[in-house]
Amino acid sequence: MIRAVLCACAAISAAPCHAWSPVPPAGTELLAERSAPAGPVGVAVGPASAMAPPPMLALDGVETRRAYRAADPGPATALGLLADLRRQLVDAGFEVVFTCEARTCGGFDFRRAMPVLPMPDMYVDLGAYGYLAARRDGPEGASAPPTDLASVLVSQSATGAYAQLTLIAAAAEDPADPEPDAAAAAPNAVADASDPGPWTAEAVVAAFAASGRLVLEGTDFAPGSAAIVGAPAPRLRALAAYLTADRRRRVVLVGHSDWTGGVDANVALSRRRAASVAALLTGQLGVDRAQIRAEGAGPFAPRAANADAEGREANRRVEAVALPDAP
Repeated sequence: MIRAVLCACAAISAAPCHAWSPVPPAGTELLAERSAPAGPVGVAVGPASAMAPPPMLALDGVETRRAYRAADPGPATALGLLADLRRQLVDAGFEVVFTCEARTCGGFDFRRAMPVLPMPDMYVDLGAYGYLAARRDGPEGASAPPTDLASVLVSQSATGAYAQLTLIAAAAEDPADPEPDAAAAAPNAVADASDPGPWTAEAVVAAFAASGRLVLEGTDFAPGSAAIVGAPAPRLRALAAYLTADRRRRVVLVGHSDWTGGVDANVALSRRRAASVAALLTGQLGVDRAQIRAEGAGPFAPRAANADAEGREANRRVEAVALPDAP
């Protein structure tokens, strides 16, 4: 049934853009609403595989996630929530660009890559969920980056139907910001006072030869969130240059955390942060998604003691680990 609604999304065109606030689908209640600071974020626009996260369409924006639930017994179903939110998005000028259901999404691998609000606010049955992604464009059309992105994830449980609506609005540009100089814009040669360099693709080769891994220093996240704060850091740009220089190269991005909070939550957050880095690499820096996979180690591989704030900060990181080249 979920598949039937997803198929109906295929031939939708975008209407003119305008401000929009979603309305809770009929028969539901809003359980949670979370926003993250502006940063590179995105939505999945293709299926996941066992070796790679789903491809992402990303932009620098502010992400808001809302979770809705329709109690059972009641008339609302996951199918109905998906149709309702899709209709609202289309009416607001969004174009649906990808749809899937559990099996065609990539099953567990797709769900694992999705930033989902925690239970009891959101529930996802790994064998029965539906998903869609949409974009809204400005006057330049699809040839320019979108002004807004959206995704809907729905699933049915024994106690009711759940839906998560994610909206990403492009961050407003600050006209006072100076134009970046050529050195800062070049992905293959990036210097930064906080991270001595320049960091180049050759420097990444040397790091992998020495230890097999590269800590992505300078890639910071909002507290408790997978949203990346600020522009791509020098080491991340250098990693992109390393990967785009040879499409056979492969890395796994591994997120790490400190011991603050629950173990399961830390493992999940560390993987979402690794997935955010993967999305930035593929969405903004031109890396092929087949070259990257994302995993989360949580607190199980510290590089410092967790006894003080400095050690905990050192342990919160994402590392790139070199894999054997593809044939």
